[in-house]
Amino acid sequence: MENIFENRPERLCQHCKKCGKDCSFIKNFYEKPPENCGYEGWFFLEWEKYKQNIRKLKERLLVLEVQLKNCKESKKAAKIASDIQKTKDKIKTFNSIGPTDL
Repeated sequence: MENIFENRPERLCQHCKKCGKDCSFIKNFYEKPPENCGYEGWFFLEWEKYKQNIRKLKERLLVLEVQLKNCKESKKAAKIASDIQKTKDKIKTFNSIGPTDL
């Protein structure tokens, strides 16, 4: 998965490295930019996109679990169980850039 922090836009903050506030330390959503940093808006927007992705995956997981519970065919149940595991693995990949318990 691409890390959005490696490709963040340049020169959003006019104060970076001039006033001692350095935003280059931010590598994931566990860390926050300094107050009044020019990256605050970008960070907020990316944080909202991140949360939306996690929520969509969790919604998909819930739908798949209900389908598995109601499934009577063993072939179809195996496919659904496989999809559930893939979705859980996808959610785990997000742990490196932020929390997944939203």
